[in-house]
Amino acid sequence: MNLNDMPDEVLCQIFDKLDVYELKLASLVCRRWAELTFAGQRMDRVWFMLPDADWEPLLNIKRPYRNINHDGRLLTEVPFERLSRLLQILKLPVRMLQIDYGLTFEELRLILLEVPELQHLSIKSYIDSNGKTNGPFPVLTKLKCLELYRLENNEFDFFAMNILNLHSLYMSCDTDSELEAWKHLSGQLQLVNINQSKATHFSHFLELTFPHLEDFTIEKLICETTEEENIVSSRGNDFFRRHSLLRRLSVSVTFLVEWIRSITIHCPNLTYLDLLLKDPEEGILESLVHCPLLKHLKLDGKLDTKLFRGTIKSLESVKLRMHPSRVFLENLFETAPQLYYLEINPICYEYLQVLDCKFICEKFSCLRRLELDLTYGTPADNSGLVRIDRLVHLEKLKLWALNNIHCIHQNNVRCLTISHFVSL
Repeated sequence: MNLNDMPDEVLCQIFDKLDVYELKLASLVCRRWAELTFAGQRMDRVWFMLPDADWEPLLNIKRPYRNINHDGRLLTEVPFERLSRLLQILKLPVRMLQIDYGLTFEELRLILLEVPELQHLSIKSYIDSNGKTNGPFPVLTKLKCLELYRLENNEFDFFAMNILNLHSLYMSCDTDSELEAWKHLSGQLQLVNINQSKATHFSHFLELTFPHLEDFTIEKLICETTEEENIVSSRGNDFFRRHSLLRRLSVSVTFLVEWIRSITIHCPNLTYLDLLLKDPEEGILESLVHCPLLKHLKLDGKLDTKLFRGTIKSLESVKLRMHPSRVFLENLFETAPQLYYLEINPICYEYLQVLDCKFICEKFSCLRRLELDLTYGTPADNSGLVRIDRLVHLEKLKLWALNNIHCIHQNNVRCLTISHFVSL
């Protein structure tokens, strides 16, 4: 029996294991595979990118695309007309829609009328709500996730009335109208993502209660005075005390020590934690040992001291956005020697450290997945990787800026990715 003899159900189970690029390759094998690869639940992972030019031939596509991304900022013509025509002709079962250009309220209304199955709407630019509409907006009964660039005063009534089942909201908290929107939706949201906020509004946000909140992110917080920072710190402690259901927390601003203690005491269900530590004190993360379900930890900032005390037995993966010092790595090993996933990928080189690859390979013996950026802070010959054969359980390895491929010995790696390879 060969692959072509297998029933569709078996082939679909195989295709479910492939990523999008592999699905594309499989679709080129034959007509039958082309029909099976991009169908069913696999279409949830595929985005239709509406191009800037030569788009009219796409009106003949047969695949039932569910996710559409339209970036019309570079178009000389009206981008709305292009998207509207596409939706009217193809009648696609759109569930996710991302729009990266400005719209009027009437244009938004006409688009939403064409996507009754919409579950995720992302508008990355402004909405001009000054013009009149020619009819009522549809009630978005299936919309679960909404991303907005900014919410103006006269837009709130529309969104409040038409997103009754919304449980995820991505928006800033910089204006009174946005704060009012957070307040109005607080009773139904499970995911809150604040992309930017001033301390004056964020301090009032922290007085709200979200009874179903499980996922909370604050990306940018502007505190102009010490007094504002103290108010945010105090109200943040009370905020976490009221939200014991939190499972994921991401704070991409300089983290406050008082918040860490409050989180570990009042959020026992926490499984994911993402922190920015600018100039952390030794032992700042010692209370994390009291998070029995914490599995994933992501750290950004200066990593040159012992941040942990005790062991975190539940921790499975750690992502570091700065090169850690040897002292930090030793401390991490003492805290979680059982790690199966370690990623070190600096997003900037403000706190550049010498990356001790040798220590990683010799100590973290349980690793199954390892990703390292070797661009800076490592020996030119990547000599530390000669011990990578010590990682007997390693299955996935990804390296950036590798200089010497001969340092990788034979092991159990099944997936090897090398980016920006320098030389053989």
